[in-house]
Amino acid sequence: MSKGKKIAIGAGIGIAVVFVALVALGASTRSGSPAQTFTLTVNGVTIDKTIRNGNTWYIYDLDFHNEATISQTVYPSNLKLVTNTGSVYNSAISLANRQPLQSVEVAPNQHNRGQVAFNIPDAETPTELLYRDLRSTLSASTNVPEEYVSTVLFATASIEPDNKLPIFASASFVNNTSGIIRYTDEVIQVKIKILTYPTFNQTSLVVQSIGVKQPYFHITNISPDVPLTIARGDNAEILLDVIMAKSSYSGNLDFVLHVPPE
Repeated sequence: MSKGKKIAIGAGIGIAVVFVALVALGASTRSGSPAQTFTLTVNGVTIDKTIRNGNTWYIYDLDFHNEATISQTVYPSNLKLVTNTGSVYNSAISLANRQPLQSVEVAPNQHNRGQVAFNIPDAETPTELLYRDLRSTLSASTNVPEEYVSTVLFATASIEPDNKLPIFASASFVNNTSGIIRYTDEVIQVKIKILTYPTFNQTSLVVQSIGVKQPYFHITNISPDVPLTIARGDNAEILLDVIMAKSSYSGNLDFVLHVPPE
């Protein structure tokens, strides 16, 4: 899904439209006279299952293009989501909705882009988005690219194997990003701090590898890279770039440093 969306303008009032159908991602349809046309595009959907209450959030990235020769307005409250059971749902407020679609008047050949969220039962699946006002109906397919939401709370780090080596590790999010909602493939930066204690019989320790316990996440970059040798009594910091796979997760990120005994 595109990041940094620009919310500009919209379409919808005073349109002599009976029915407009949109059946595929990126497709656009027109209706009405040249002075009264607009299109709706569904760019993608973000799915949020982090709140386990029997419902799922679907957050759609929409673009309304005013192709008319007059200014028109889109009202987000006119959007409805139809599911496979025939149920119809109104939009709702979601914390994972980063750029809510705005209700604004727009000039000709301008766009109104933003997100609209719906909360529906887990057992149902979306089939169609509808936009209705007094004079028009727009219909859009919900068969669009998906991404997911995760909420990361804290980061932890541990040493394996647990061989009583004089080494300690801790983890934290860079720029205090704990508890922040993340979308699929967005980078989470983590700092690993390593403390070692001097001994008489060993001069160094080697961090052989670093992994993350949660299968929903992948480490994409380690700096400095491992294996990393640390002299006894010295400290070290390692920066990690971590991304989330296509799954909703809420909880901690637990990192494991593999330090073999010498």
